[in-house]
Amino acid sequence: MKQLTLLFLMALMPIVASADDSGKCGNNLTWTYSSDSQTLTISGIGNMYSYYPPNIPWYQYKSVITFVIIEDGVTSIGDWAFEGCYLIIENFTNKSSLSNDNYWGATLCDVETDDGLLIQDNIVVFCRPNATSVIIPNGITSIGDWAFSRCIGLTSIDIPSSVTSIGKSAFSGCTGLTSIEIPSSVTSIGSGAFSGCNLESMHIQSKTPPQTSIEGSFQLRIDYITLYVPVGSADAYKAATPWKYFKEIIEE
Repeated sequence: MKQLTLLFLMALMPIVASADDSGKCGNNLTWTYSSDSQTLTISGIGNMYSYYPPNIPWYQYKSVITFVIIEDGVTSIGDWAFEGCYLIIENFTNKSSLSNDNYWGATLCDVETDDGLLIQDNIVVFCRPNATSVIIPNGITSIGDWAFSRCIGLTSIDIPSSVTSIGKSAFSGCTGLTSIEIPSSVTSIGSGAFSGCNLESMHIQSKTPPQTSIEGSFQLRIDYITLYVPVGSADAYKAATPWKYFKEIIEE
């Protein structure tokens, strides 16, 4: 059975589950949470109730649930059912009900890598918050909006030459990131892509300055950051906004 990763982009609430719990979540559905495996299991026949936070039966476990098993017989998942969770959906055959029609603030993903990257349609849409060093697989074409925004411990990232764009606020709040190398394939960088980072240096491999939003392109003190660019391209960067505002531009 192919696994689908269900990503929820809401704030986490640290809580430690110490015992199993269970209850009803549909006319003929029950839920069980196992603290040992950090697994929530939905069993029975029919549709799940819809909810609105915080009135969700397993809401107190939202920061520690890792896996959700939807057993055969379950025909739909209720609105907001997993708000605030970062988890993997398993054994759910009725994929049609996992759609944007459900108001989860959620995104379905195809793959989760060993580094904790959640990928959909060759786009990195999220990274697990505990990531420290990440290698983006070759073939990925884009880093999505807010993809690494929770990764305050991220200290290094390897971006392949297949990536062509970096979304808005993609690395927002990555305070552990002090240097980054951007391949020549990247032609656009979204607004606030590096806001809140502690960058000291940025290495750009493209001889042509990537397109950025002039207003709020980086949302950090780029006049404190050294920009490294390919030999022969410094003049192009010195003439382009916002690149010309970096502390210094050095060819390498």
